[in-house]
Amino acid sequence: MEGTDDVNLVGGKGANLISLIELPFAIPKGFIINTRAHEYFIESSSHETELKNLLFLGYTPKDVLGLSKKIFDLIDQTPLPVDLENAVKWGLNELKKQIKASSPFFAVRSSATIEDSKKSSFAGQLESFLYNNTLEEILTSMKGCWKSLYSPQALLYMIKIGKKIGIKNLSEIKVAVIVQEMIEPDIGGVLFTANVLNNDLNQMIINSTWGSCETVTSNKINPDMIILDKNSGKILKMQVGKKEKIIMWNHTTSLGASLIELEEDKKNQCSLSEKQIFHLFQMGVWIEQFFGFPQDIEWAIKDGQIYVLQSRAITSLDEKERLNKE
Repeated sequence: MEGTDDVNLVGGKGANLISLIELPFAIPKGFIINTRAHEYFIESSSHETELKNLLFLGYTPKDVLGLSKKIFDLIDQTPLPVDLENAVKWGLNELKKQIKASSPFFAVRSSATIEDSKKSSFAGQLESFLYNNTLEEILTSMKGCWKSLYSPQALLYMIKIGKKIGIKNLSEIKVAVIVQEMIEPDIGGVLFTANVLNNDLNQMIINSTWGSCETVTSNKINPDMIILDKNSGKILKMQVGKKEKIIMWNHTTSLGASLIELEEDKKNQCSLSEKQIFHLFQMGVWIEQFFGFPQDIEWAIKDGQIYVLQSRAITSLDEKERLNKE
């Protein structure tokens, strides 16, 4: 994945991923459908005027359900322009040339222009779609990423942070879409390069589980938790979580990805070895130093290889503590 790291074109998540290419970490191969596609889709719609009127509309918490439904309906009624479909098809074909698997899966992720900055993380507000296999599925997921900007929870979040970041209405926000090779991980999780439980900048926290990190980021399970000393990498606390469920792709049926019960023996076993914990610690130190402030890093391990899926600023830290670090 390469190109501009202009947030206005590739969103916060996309810009951070492109920046990380400079570091010696594995990042799943992919391409970004930039924010111009989002704008073009709206402009191509026969409902353009109505959509733009809604996006320029000021709204309150009591309006979010009705506003969200209206925007969703108009997006659903708008077909994708043929030239946009062809551009995504070309990008997908070029990506497949770089992938060894004969029938690879792809993750399709939202990357908003107000996402993953030092002022707002927007974490968990927009959608990601896993295990896409065909062009048609990726195009549907792309629309789903755009729609997720206007979900009730995203609208409420934007009311909360709008004044803080200087956003007056929805027309000022655009969503880029990241299409990446889907890593089917043995282990996945999140690394915070500061202790978000007590705002201790001298500690790190790793939350991990078997399989995809999506069960961790969506709070579907109780993951393993490891607290580390940031200066030495020493393990200060290790708590083995229940890790009740795991996301698995059913390769033998058309059921797709399912959340299934984890085997009993793995529930009581820490998902990470001490060696893997230390490698994640080293990665966290390097990435925090690169960006210059504490990071929330999603990662996956496949066949012993650590992949960086995304990295964002930890905006939940107390403002005073964060400014001291910067």
